[in-house]
Amino acid sequence: MATIRAHAAYRAGSLADAEADAHDALEAARLYGHQFWLPGAVAALVNPLVERGGYDEAERLLIDTKVQEAHGESSAFCWAAMFLPARGRLRLAQGRAREGLTDLLACGDRYESSANRSPSLWAWRSEAALALDSSGEHERAVELVTTEWMLAQDLGALRALGIALRALGLVLGGDPGLTHLSEAVAILAKSPARLEHARALADYGAGLRRAGQRTAARAALREAQELATRCGAEVLAQRAREELLASGAHPRRAHLSGPDSLTPSELRVARLAAEGRSNPEIAHLLFLTRRTVETHLTHAYQKLEIASRDELADALGRSLQT
Repeated sequence: MATIRAHAAYRAGSLADAEADAHDALEAARLYGHQFWLPGAVAALVNPLVERGGYDEAERLLIDTKVQEAHGESSAFCWAAMFLPARGRLRLAQGRAREGLTDLLACGDRYESSANRSPSLWAWRSEAALALDSSGEHERAVELVTTEWMLAQDLGALRALGIALRALGLVLGGDPGLTHLSEAVAILAKSPARLEHARALADYGAGLRRAGQRTAARAALREAQELATRCGAEVLAQRAREELLASGAHPRRAHLSGPDSLTPSELRVARLAAEGRSNPEIAHLLFLTRRTVETHLTHAYQKLEIASRDELADALGRSLQT
């Protein structure tokens, strides 16, 4: 359940929650020896680590758990189907494009079936298409992302359709690409997938800037930076900021400390702790594990630059009253 909840939190863009739940899942897998679940738990942690730029930490996780040796090449474990896209994303972020593309394409080669063709389950085609296009295989990229777009249209799920449209827009480029990116932004705005919405906004804003539409670009990029920061997607937030600078804007730095830097989950836990609730009480009230509560409080202390819960009320200040 911790693994599934971590994956769900990642898909919704609640990266701090995803990371905390993934740690719980790994702890349970190790404690009880449930090796069957290990690939899914590792994938659940790799995904948010990549979004916040923790590439070295993610690599150490792969090495320490030995998950790629045990499950990385096996089709006998269903959770390996979650592991390959996560490792593929990490490899692409590390600049190891060929390895990342191999992992993503293996999703279709080894795990494709009538039961898991849905792009709502995973969007490996869109991610692989972007990697193919970057490596010069444009026609293959168009074919792959078009397939995913058609599957997403048939399915009707907003997140899947928005992801496919974003990838299609990036692969096509030019005016048609901008049209698809605009559609992706509009569709994802209606979905709970905040991270994908921020991603589409950043790419749409970058496309508008390159097309000379700087005013419109700045509006999209500012929204992308703000949303990415709220999700905890530090890499995406920094990219949006760099695009804003390139557009001639003077963006504010993201809040790295203080109450405004807390994620909604961190703020919720911090408020309860400031009211005098114990960690077990908070866990019971919010249906969290104690480890998750401790993780949120640790992050809150770091961002608020305090050492204990006794300082929480003062550090939260006006945020506690809202």
